[in-house]
Formats: sequence, structure tokens, C-alpha cells
Amino acid sequence: MSVHLIGGGRDASLTAAVLAPFVDEARAASSGDPVIALLLVLEPDDRTAESRFRTALEAAGAPASGIRVHAIREGERFAASVVSGVHGIFVGGGLTPAYHQALTDIAEPIRGRVAAGAPYAGFSAGAVIAAAHALVGGHRLDERDVAPADAAEELEQLEVRDGLGLVRATVEVHAAQWGTLSRLVAAVEADLVPRGVAIDEHTAYVVDGLTASVHGRGHVWSVDRARCSARVTLLRP
Repeated sequence: MSVHLIGGGRDASLTAAVLAPFVDEARAASSGDPVIALLLVLEPDDRTAESRFRTALEAAGAPASGIRVHAIREGERFAASVVSGVHGIFVGGGLTPAYHQALTDIAEPIRGRVAAGAPYAGFSAGAVIAAAHALVGGHRLDERDVAPADAAEELEQLEVRDGLGLVRATVEVHAAQWGTLSRLVAAVEADLVPRGVAIDEHTAYVVDGLTASVHGRGHVWSVDRARCSARVTLLRP
């Protein structure tokens, strides 16, 4: 099944549109209405994420009765049972290092469910940590700024951690909106990661085996090594 990497965004109808193919795949993986695990790591003052993501899934065609919400607080970790037997896995957005910490213990069960036919969708932070090499934040490389400090995810230096391993390319999100493409270019050029994709908001980069496609309103930038530099290619829907 496919891995759907979504670059974030707050528009409810546009989010539902890029989630619809994921919900369709989850339905195809079930014998009836799909069961979708919605995994959220909530910041202390977050009162809206659960309803926002649940509403987006329902608008994308997921049955309300099939959405299993598992919401924890920053610093907590998910149990492997949250993805047991589900037909789709949707990981929401928030503080990326907190999502990485919460999910690192269940990377293998998640990969197992995807290998068994359950699609994965990651929204913002959920997209970033899907990679084998997850660039979880930071805005400086040594002494130089390479991204806006507001997009640093509470980290100063660029930090790469082992991700879920669902896709090979490192993933950046909110590319055009937050200016994070420059962080990915710097990471590739410095050999922190071999290659990556930077995804705009309300846009999905969908990986299905050896093929990939772009859906939604924005663009995806592919960043690869080119001798002693980084090469950027713009991918359109």
C-alpha cells in the first residue's frame, strides 16, 4: 500500500481532498468499513487537534465509527497495540521531535501493518518521521542559519534521527509557506541525508513502491546530491 506524505495546512476542505486517496486505499484494504488509527501527540494547550483531524478524515470519506483516536501528550509514547489490525494509519501534526519520541518504539509494528496492506498517511510531523532519515528540526548548520528560526521545532542545530523507515527520501513540510526547502538543501549538501523532498501545504507526495506522485494544490521539491552540491527539481501535480 501507499505512503501519503502531506505537507500540512489548515484549510479543512483542501486537507480532506488530499486525504481522500488514503481513505480510499484503507477502504480497499478492508472487507467493509475501514478502521483507521488516528495518532496524535498533543501540545499542553492543544484543544482542537483531535476534532480537526477527525473532521478531515470524515470529510475525506472515512466512517466516523471506524476512526480510532489515540491522543497522548508530549513526552509520552504509543503502545504497539494502537496499530494492531487497523486498515490505515494516520499520524497527525505537531511538534516533530515529540512525534518522533512517541512513535520510535512502534516503528516495526507500523512497517508491518503497511507491508500487510494498510496505507500510511502522515500530516506535517507525521510525514517528516515517516522517512528512514528524519530531519526533525533545527535552523542552524554549525554557525550559519539555513532556515527560519520559527520552523526549528525547538531545536537549534539541524538534527537527523532514525525515522519509521517507510520511505527512503528525507521529508520536509510547509515548504513554500515556512521556507523549509533551504533546510533540506543544506542537509543534503552537507551529507546529513542522501536525498529528500520538500512538500507544500495542502499537497501530498504519495509513494507506492518504486513510483511516486504529487497531488493537491502546491508543489514538491526534490533535492538530490550532484557532485559537490545539491540539485533541486520542482515536481508539480
